[in-house]
Amino acid sequence: MPKSYQRSVWRHVARGGILLSLLQSSAACSGGSTSDPAMDDGAEAIGTVASELTTEIFSSTALARGASKTGVYTATAAGEITFRTSGTGDADLFIKKGAPPTRFAYDAKSEGPTSTEQVKIKVSAGEKIYYLIYGYEASTVSLSVVTPDETAAETVELFPTTTISQGASKTGTYTATTAGELTFRTSGTGDADLFIRKGSAPTRSVFDAKSDTLTSTEQVKITVAAGDTIHYLVYGYKTASVKLVVELPGAANYAATLSLPSLSQDAAFQAFSTAGGGLSTSGRSMKFLIDNRNPAARTTNFMNGNYAVNGVIPSYAKYHYDFAKRRYGIGDSNATFNNTTYFTNDKRFFAGNIQTYKLGDAQSLVYAIQFYPDDVISEGSLLQALQTIKAAFTVPNAKLVFVATGPQQTFGTIRTQAAALGIDLMTIDQVLGNIKYVPLNTGEAWGYLRIFPANVETLRPTDIPVFDDLPLDLSVVAGTITKAYQDINSHVNLKAKERNTPNMVLRDAGPTHPALSPFADRPVHLKVTSEGFTIEATTAEVVEQKLAERLAAPWVPLPVVDDTALRSFDEVCSIAGASCFQFAKAYGGKTQGLGFLVGALGRASSPTSVSAPFGYDLSPRGFGIPVKAYRDFVDAPENATLKAKLGALIAAEKAGSLSPVERNALSAEVQTLFYTGRVPGSLVADVTERIGAVMPAVEKFKFRSSATSEDVPNFNGAGLYDSFSIEPDKVDKPDFSCVIETENDGVATKLKIKPKTVQCGIKAVFASLWNPRAIVERTFGRLDHATAGMGITINPAYGDELANLVLVTRVVGTDAIYGYTLSVQKGENLVTNPIPGTITEFNVASFSDFARPPRFSTTRYAKPTPTDPVMTTTILTEQQMVDIVEVAKKIEISYCKSKPAYYPGGNCNEVWLDVNKPLSLDMEIKLLPYGNYQFKQVR
Repeated sequence: MPKSYQRSVWRHVARGGILLSLLQSSAACSGGSTSDPAMDDGAEAIGTVASELTTEIFSSTALARGASKTGVYTATAAGEITFRTSGTGDADLFIKKGAPPTRFAYDAKSEGPTSTEQVKIKVSAGEKIYYLIYGYEASTVSLSVVTPDETAAETVELFPTTTISQGASKTGTYTATTAGELTFRTSGTGDADLFIRKGSAPTRSVFDAKSDTLTSTEQVKITVAAGDTIHYLVYGYKTASVKLVVELPGAANYAATLSLPSLSQDAAFQAFSTAGGGLSTSGRSMKFLIDNRNPAARTTNFMNGNYAVNGVIPSYAKYHYDFAKRRYGIGDSNATFNNTTYFTNDKRFFAGNIQTYKLGDAQSLVYAIQFYPDDVISEGSLLQALQTIKAAFTVPNAKLVFVATGPQQTFGTIRTQAAALGIDLMTIDQVLGNIKYVPLNTGEAWGYLRIFPANVETLRPTDIPVFDDLPLDLSVVAGTITKAYQDINSHVNLKAKERNTPNMVLRDAGPTHPALSPFADRPVHLKVTSEGFTIEATTAEVVEQKLAERLAAPWVPLPVVDDTALRSFDEVCSIAGASCFQFAKAYGGKTQGLGFLVGALGRASSPTSVSAPFGYDLSPRGFGIPVKAYRDFVDAPENATLKAKLGALIAAEKAGSLSPVERNALSAEVQTLFYTGRVPGSLVADVTERIGAVMPAVEKFKFRSSATSEDVPNFNGAGLYDSFSIEPDKVDKPDFSCVIETENDGVATKLKIKPKTVQCGIKAVFASLWNPRAIVERTFGRLDHATAGMGITINPAYGDELANLVLVTRVVGTDAIYGYTLSVQKGENLVTNPIPGTITEFNVASFSDFARPPRFSTTRYAKPTPTDPVMTTTILTEQQMVDIVEVAKKIEISYCKSKPAYYPGGNCNEVWLDVNKPLSLDMEIKLLPYGNYQFKQVR
């Protein structure tokens, strides 16, 4: 791996949704796993001892004669602590509270004739103790601190903040994992009383303990044995908003513990794990590292992903490689560690994670042992790892399974041994296909719950609809729930992310679902998290208030640029560079994107281009009609009626006075005036001539929307506008009028313009700027309708394609895996606007380093049509997927070099390897009938 890519290939930071979230951002990739010069980043407990914790402050470090190493340690608890050095040579130790020591000013010192020194000092919690290690002779030395084993109470949330009406109750149970005294606590507003009882449900008159003060802050204690079931009842003496937690007896101070050699408490798993995971962010995930350098004496480390130093999670709590360096002091390079951990059967370390899932109708979780998708772990090595984890992970009633995340992770020969361990063996597609709840976009919403609404066109931004299948065209709503699985790259899901509205899959959703049915057509507060969802009652006033807050931002004007040229894609961007992006304001995002693809991929006629080895152009030829043509159309005297009607629509929309029915009616009037309007000047003749010059051998064309309200910051406009097939040899009607016809293709409806002339194609694309869904989306995004404009992108029309694809330049929904995601659908069915009842194939292309080709993990197979069965093989061959990913890498590198804001401060040649890049690209690709790839969009 390159020097600036010194990281373990398996990472974990919390994210929401199953392989979702296109715009997850963090810092750009930095160089390597570096040491802090002052080593003042605090310290951690590695495991626990009965009465003390030993914490390594810095590992073995060379000190020249006369040199010093300094830093600061912040005491986590009051008491006497011991600083210890060890090593070779002669290094002396000096410490001081509150200020850096010198060799002559200190609170304590040790300057014996070796590097094994020790000093003690009494401290208060939070006090800063500075240290100085002086090389009296050339030395190699490490420093650790021994602290009292202070324990903190661990709490488990039994239910989050919930509204309980006056006279209503909330009940449940908790099963004790250890013996001792439990403390049940409520907190919140209003007046809720707490009653508990062992073995059976309490009432307000029959209980083992109770607390019924005048507030919702209640507390009761009860002594239990391990396995006891404690029933609770929280009663609303008055309406209350309250949550309930239980405090466990004698729980370890997990927050101050970097790792544990074994895990026997669910509280420890909850403390160490983070929301999300590798190939699924529905649940929680915790990393482990097994030292296999001596197989006869393996050691296990369960890593605390929430361990923080001064509020920051250090790299050694997040990355296996950095953890191994800190825990074991290994001197391996990152490349050596990767090669001997992931890419060999003779493993020095096993590195993976434990991920929770709730499968099918089961109420309890499974704990899945998983390895990096590119890990080549053999079946024999896998069995060794499973045996080690089984012995160390002893959380009561925890069901362990193994989930293969890559196709090379097989388990056919170890089924019997795994069954003897009580571990089921599964593939990732089996797991993800068996999850009922899928958080596609986490967040909160306030609105009216509409279960299976009869008319989608009447939905408002204050509605939270529940659908069987997601409609192809869904306007702005407060949140969405579907019974059928959605593709994460569908336009509707991307819009949910853009708007920050929650979106989830609930496979058993419906009118009788117990979590939904009580709230049908009522105002609710919906909260979608990686671990579950909650719905609670709210009020109409709160719903309206939340919408008003979203719409309180000022209107944002869109650019108006008067460029009149019909520019070919090659003229927009013959060579990739910053200048390629100047045309978006004049031609819209689509023309600019196709121009950039020419600059990045070149033409096959150029021997040095990316296209040349393929023998054909990887991106289409074509040109753009500038947005000024749209404005000239609206301003033309012969279209004065259109301009007046459009002005009235804009004014009413910006005033916020339109109902969905009124907006739909005004939109229909305006669009009809576009269809019957006149294209001024010589535009039709100029476009026809340009078609022949740029694409002389082509007979059918696609006139594609390229709006200025598309692919702009915080608003991509994906799927809002329409494109139309055009045949230039068709003849216009005598009055030049055009009509929109709908064509039903199964459950999908396609729009067609008739006749399919150049003149009608121009007007149809212009008119699509004013469809109701686009209007509402722009309003929600606060884009000023008065400045919106529409350019047109013209390229050859495709037909009978073998597949449609969407590639995203990150593994969507997680930064645990280096790679891309690739959604694929067979035939002409689109990934972005899928036919209801179909399923898109989903692949993860995981990367390891420059020398290794991508490894493909299929997490879901395609269902090409509503009547077809789910496929059992991938649509593309592995070589086709490799081809597409390798081209996409070159596009991303070129984009990065052309637009510095994409990857500020990073090395663009390595951008595809960085999971923390602040942005990502998505590309639309077609596989044509003769096997050619066509990259038709990048944004």
